[in-house]
Amino acid sequence: MHDTLRVTANGLEFGLLAQGEGPLVLLLHGFPDRPESWLPVMAGLAEAGFRAVAPALRGYRPTAIPADGDYRVATLGRDVLALISALGAETAVVVGHDWGASAAYAAANLGPGQVRALCTLAIPHPRIIKPSLDLARRAPHFALFQLGPIGRWWARRADLAYIAHLYRTWSPTWPDPTPAIEAVQADLREPGRLEAALAYYAQLSSSLKKTPENRLLRAPTAQPALLFVGDDDGALRFEKDFAGIEACFTGPMQLVRVPHAGHFIPAEQPQAVLDALLPFLRHLPT
Repeated sequence: MHDTLRVTANGLEFGLLAQGEGPLVLLLHGFPDRPESWLPVMAGLAEAGFRAVAPALRGYRPTAIPADGDYRVATLGRDVLALISALGAETAVVVGHDWGASAAYAAANLGPGQVRALCTLAIPHPRIIKPSLDLARRAPHFALFQLGPIGRWWARRADLAYIAHLYRTWSPTWPDPTPAIEAVQADLREPGRLEAALAYYAQLSSSLKKTPENRLLRAPTAQPALLFVGDDDGALRFEKDFAGIEACFTGPMQLVRVPHAGHFIPAEQPQAVLDALLPFLRHLPT
């Protein structure tokens, strides 16, 4: 069984789920999601001799909502590095899905001495993510959630019906996402939680500015990397969104396409994740 923990990292109190003993593996969720979506993967990692920890990202229940309202990608990366230290580890393998993948990429480049390797799911490397009309059609929420009050109204309308729409559109072959949808909707009904989750999108433009830090975030990644893409992901087009991905890594990189999985790969196909992740972890240099 997993434990529930609280730690302070990067000036914020984080709620975490933890299971197992051994080398640290951080599991980062995305939007709209929660750390519990990692539980099946956590159990497999713990059984294999790893310490699996799944934090709620900043602003997500039960982690604190930051008083300064900072949800920039670089800040997410610094959260990851601070969590590694707060958990008493020198290094960790960082596994991230969706926004958790963005945090993982950021942490890997900001703290190469702390991130041994990374694994990302359903998000390509930031170096090749480029705004386009095609992407806007497939993932209109990126623009919608940057519209402030309009985006918040749209997400909240009809008792968060848009959250269910995203699940069913992004993972069209998931037989029954209803329990996951209802759990996430319950989290987002708490005061301030929806606003926090949407602020990630509202602050995306700051990550596109040509600053030294943003150039570092978009630089090729040196650590060993394992990437997952669901064959049925309604928000991605593999041939377009992952074209040229090899040039984003200077170290070894493996790309796994997961059949019968949409966007929410850890919840839809946890065994497929473990089947590739465990050998990847076991073959990392010590």
